Amino acid sequence: MMSKVYLLISMCYCIVSASSTYAADGVITVLYDSRYEQLSGVPKNYNVRLFDLSKPSRIEKEINRRLVYKGPRLSEYEMEMWGRNKVASDSTLKSLVDDLPLSYAYLNEVVDYDIKKIPAVIYSESDNNFVIYGQPNITKALNQINAYRVGNRR
Repeated sequence: MMSKVYLLISMCYCIVSASSTYAADGVITVLYDSRYEQLSGVPKNYNVRLFDLSKPSRIEKEINRRLVYKGPRLSEYEMEMWGRNKVASDSTLKSLVDDLPLSYAYLNEVVDYDIKKIPAVIYSESDNNFVIYGQPNITKALNQINAYRVGNRR
């Protein structure tokens, strides 16, 4: 009976250690488009960087929706002043304008990792980047990466 308990404990330890090796010493980054993919299997015990690449277009669309002028024709300078006053007086609009540069910074991740399609789950350790394309379940993608890493250690 006692040997069965030890066997069960050792099996649980192996499963936990195998599933946790992919994040112990690396960075997990997920690039996706929320208009098309619903992410699932996001590990709660690891730091996962999520980058929604549709965010810049959604922010721009909302800014354009809020910055509609319906008054008499204005000069370029007057229109610019109207826009600045509108942004200053509308806290939501100001927040959107402030968030726009950061949302474009996310696109640098695509260039840095040379991503060809999304969703992409990237596991980075040292100088190695492991990428799984087309898998919206992050845990499954990380398990695929881990299987590859463990298989290539020979």
